[in-house]
Amino acid sequence: GGGGGGGPAGAGGNAPHWGYKKKSKIDGRGERTEAIEWHGIDIVPVTKDFSFEHPAVAGKTEDECEMIRVKYSIHVVNIPETMPRPVERFEEAPFPDWATAELRRSGFERPTPIQVQAWPSVLKGHDFVGITDGGVSKTLAYLLPMLVHMNAQPEVRPGEGPVGLVLVPTREFALQIVQQIEAFTASTPIVCRALYGEDEVRDTQRMGIAVATPARLIAMLNSRLTNLRRATFIVLDEADELIGTGFGDHVRLILGQVRPDRQALLFSSTWPASVEKLAQEICHQSPIQVSVGTVKMPMCKVVKQRLHMVAQGESKQDLLCSALSQIRSHLCSEGFKALVFCNSPNSVRPIVEDLQQRGYPVEGISYQTDRDDVCRSFATPGSGIELLVCHQIFGRHDFRNVRYVINFDMPTKIVEYVHRIGRIINPGQQRYSLTLLTEEDLGLSRDLLTVLRESQQDIPEWLRQRRRGVGAGGHSHSYQGNTHGQRHFHPAKFEEGSSAWTGRGRGRRNVFLSACRGGYAYQHL
Repeated sequence: GGGGGGGPAGAGGNAPHWGYKKKSKIDGRGERTEAIEWHGIDIVPVTKDFSFEHPAVAGKTEDECEMIRVKYSIHVVNIPETMPRPVERFEEAPFPDWATAELRRSGFERPTPIQVQAWPSVLKGHDFVGITDGGVSKTLAYLLPMLVHMNAQPEVRPGEGPVGLVLVPTREFALQIVQQIEAFTASTPIVCRALYGEDEVRDTQRMGIAVATPARLIAMLNSRLTNLRRATFIVLDEADELIGTGFGDHVRLILGQVRPDRQALLFSSTWPASVEKLAQEICHQSPIQVSVGTVKMPMCKVVKQRLHMVAQGESKQDLLCSALSQIRSHLCSEGFKALVFCNSPNSVRPIVEDLQQRGYPVEGISYQTDRDDVCRSFATPGSGIELLVCHQIFGRHDFRNVRYVINFDMPTKIVEYVHRIGRIINPGQQRYSLTLLTEEDLGLSRDLLTVLRESQQDIPEWLRQRRRGVGAGGHSHSYQGNTHGQRHFHPAKFEEGSSAWTGRGRGRRNVFLSACRGGYAYQHL
């Protein structure tokens, strides 16, 4: 039903009967609140999907959308069946004119990278996880969709509690966000309050948005000064700081007061395992997980990018070991390190075990490993870990000694390719990447060509031909393996400055190696 509310006792009369059950919960600090069992409760309906698409957005192809994400360094980790298209202009988002005018008055000329993908994702009703730097840009990524969400819900009646809830780690941060919110709500009836410390809270009767520190909010809930029964838009801002300052249990207690059909957003500057665990607990309504700004396209210019097309009869594992044998001396004597990426976490352990049997000091990141500890050890000079095999590294890690990245599997999205090779940026030193490609990977040939051109790389002739559609019968591509002689590739036989083919036969394989400047051998070796 649409009339439910349930005001707190002592907040203007008797509280309406909700028929809910409560269970006491106490966190590690002794804070108590009551978790609501929502099954069978009559609650105010919620509308979460506002996915009207501007014609300019609706007309974008998936390839065009993907290149927009590359342009803005937007890495989508878990892609839903229907991925909301990014927006590049304020007019492409369904915000009221006064909101767009305030954006421009605030100095913004166009959506920032986090807003490009967050706005359409959140307006579609998805739960959202954003790993990005802080600032006004990030706050507006959730604020404007929150206002759209609130305006579509039944009016908040006295004592019903807020519809929008933002949890933050500090008083200063709460005041800063309230100031930003009030700049956009000045011409609306929406009331926003900052809840922190022991300060007396002004009237909360028609509080539409609460920006709160967790401990203060729990105290107010226990004192019946407010409730969260109408809260349907929840934001955890600076989640890593919330957890780092010991508020993780507080957050869980608070969420026990919130209806399960809420929309939940989490923003963080880093991505430790504790934040990932919290995100998994609270974001379960078709969540979209995005990392923004860790790597930009111009940074990839300093990485010498090499591609190798895996031919029939070749083994990726053998090719990987051949590549590592060329750089092993650099890893051992010069302290450099290498990252190996594969597309499935199930592939990590077999690769690691094979390399360990061959004597490589290697670790892997899979579902079962403590990712933070492994990344920290890998990044530490002299730790004894020279190689790291992983599925993905989400968030920011400082890998200053990484000189090589090997894509054991070509990513399924070109933006992830950019993020992977961008892990090895270190000004003043040459860096190298190698990507092993199969026939199935060549659906990304156009996007791969674009990245190679924009990062000023040498483009293999076979990739150009593939993009032009040449050689469909197997007579132009070195990787077909049925008409051009010996197919076994021995990269260890390449010497510095040499690109000669040492196997039997020349044919198109020689053209391939010439175009690749030595296939997948690192040019400096």
